[in-house]
Amino acid sequence: MGERLPFHSSPAAYAPRTDARYMPIIFRSAKNQESCVPLCRLADQQKLSIWHTPQRFRHGSRMYSTDNFRKLCYTVFIMKKRQTQSSATGHRARAIAGVLIISAAGVIAGLYAVHVRARSRLDVAFYGLSPAIVDALTTAIEDEYAESASATFTAIPDSAPLTPRSVKKYDLLFMWNGAVAENCAAHAQPFPRHLFHLVPAALRERSDASTLLPLLLDHCELDYHKEAESAHGIAPPETLATFLTSLYDAAAVYDHPLLIAGNDDAHLLDFISVLVEAIVGADGYRTLVQAVKATPKFETVSVVPLTTDAAGTPVTLMTVLSLLELFQEQNILYPQWYDVSLADVETFLREHALYAAVMPLSYHRTLPLRTIYTYQTVRFPVSTPEVRHAVIAPELVMIKYDTQPRSDALAEKLLSADTQESLSQSTQLVPVATRAGAYDTISDDVRFFVASSTDGGAPSLFTAFPHRESAHACAEAIRIFLGKK
Repeated sequence: MGERLPFHSSPAAYAPRTDARYMPIIFRSAKNQESCVPLCRLADQQKLSIWHTPQRFRHGSRMYSTDNFRKLCYTVFIMKKRQTQSSATGHRARAIAGVLIISAAGVIAGLYAVHVRARSRLDVAFYGLSPAIVDALTTAIEDEYAESASATFTAIPDSAPLTPRSVKKYDLLFMWNGAVAENCAAHAQPFPRHLFHLVPAALRERSDASTLLPLLLDHCELDYHKEAESAHGIAPPETLATFLTSLYDAAAVYDHPLLIAGNDDAHLLDFISVLVEAIVGADGYRTLVQAVKATPKFETVSVVPLTTDAAGTPVTLMTVLSLLELFQEQNILYPQWYDVSLADVETFLREHALYAAVMPLSYHRTLPLRTIYTYQTVRFPVSTPEVRHAVIAPELVMIKYDTQPRSDALAEKLLSADTQESLSQSTQLVPVATRAGAYDTISDDVRFFVASSTDGGAPSLFTAFPHRESAHACAEAIRIFLGKK
């Protein structure tokens, strides 16, 4: 026979294999010599066409002709080829899966790198703040993070709704203290206690002090004409009683003894705030603020008892508004003051037609110096020193949602004497740090007023409302009560 393939001499060597491809084939050569070879090896190594087959062979007990042998080997060859193709397909699938796994790992690594870069970035938001304040805080934060990380800044108008969920995407939030700030601080991260020792005790003795860090102060102030005493003998307003006396004396000299920009919601509610606090004291005013937060409707809050007078009669917001009606009738207060604009107030101040005006310090800073320099700025006078009082001084606070130490380090930097002085110079507001230099004596006096007051600072009614719509509705109801048609 032709070339002999490797084979086992005994068919029994293949007995354990049950696959037909491994069944032994015993064939007989021309010399009657039997050989035993696995069928699959025959089909694979001899390629069917180049092996000189015998005329007859038997598989087990069956005898086959040469043609049948070729057919049988071809069948086995096709089976093995399909097995090889299936194995190749499996290799390709595993290779593709490996590529996909490597690609997914690359994507995950890229996303993680983006996440790391995002966490190194500081996202800061300003809510309801003037451009001057936003610019000053932005500069201070950029100076701190110029080399270590980047920062993004977003200015949000106070007309936009603000919820704890919507602001948690920011690391830091700066805004005026009030109902909205307290809601946002409900899920904020607390500041380290040692930071509050950098501000006067009157500012840190609050139940919400751990999540609301004061940075700057505004002030609802009284400005009276400096020359009134020397030119007309009108005594300076040291108490609420002497202030009312001064208003009656000024009615004979000035066109308008007292004027407020009543068509502006914030100015109107600021004036109501200082007048209510001066009459009922800090406890009564705090009761009114809590009532506004709970039920921000004029019909409800106007009748809430705040204190009692000497006769035991409850004093309410309606009592204070009735006093304003009397002032309007006696021309102590401009009768249509609730329609007076900011521009009107500036005009009367420039012409020295006013004896006194009530305004926030932040608005005072926008007036030309030649307009306001003849007016003396003081704290709004209060009733009696026996009653505990607070200064209506809205706080610009910092709220943090960032859990990294960088926010605490930035907060400490913003409360440092140098940064506080820089912020005061830029915004012309009141620094809260006890050792920081102030913009001028007015800012320094306000800080002293708050620090020396028995009940520290208190927010304006304007920020006590949960949203601007309810504040406007209450202000409009007050205007209607006072005579607006």
